[in-house]
Amino acid sequence: VSKDGEVVPLNNVIQVASKLPVKQWLKKLEDGMQNTLAQLLLDAVQQDSSSAAQLANDSGRQMFIEWAKQFPAQVMILATLINWSMSVDNALKEDGNSKAALETVLSTIQGKLEILAQTVLLDLPSEARKKFEQLITELVHQRDVTQSLIDENVANST
Repeated sequence: VSKDGEVVPLNNVIQVASKLPVKQWLKKLEDGMQNTLAQLLLDAVQQDSSSAAQLANDSGRQMFIEWAKQFPAQVMILATLINWSMSVDNALKEDGNSKAALETVLSTIQGKLEILAQTVLLDLPSEARKKFEQLITELVHQRDVTQSLIDENVANST
């Protein structure tokens, strides 16, 4: 259980009653935690990138909120960072059209911010509100950096 009350069940059960020495059992537990978090991150990255294209309609907005609720805060924020970094990198690889591609990235971020701004005004459990506020903070940073790239006419990653 995290300090924010999030619980992340392991993908594979680690038997406490096994006859393993403590160090081996702790190593199995550590490996299990790493595998679980790696799988959660992979799922979060894939689901976030697929939901980004659908933010314009109500079901897409709801899908984004459900995505944000589904994953632990750190996993959700890291997935957002990964997808944003890949989107910016891909935009900067667009020959002669990186500004339009960056504007698309910016539009997606702004769409997510609008959805979250509306959502945090609702009656939410405190842990969900904290998670959404953390995501808003990260998305504001991404928005500002993306806008700076556009304003400075950055056209490639080199």
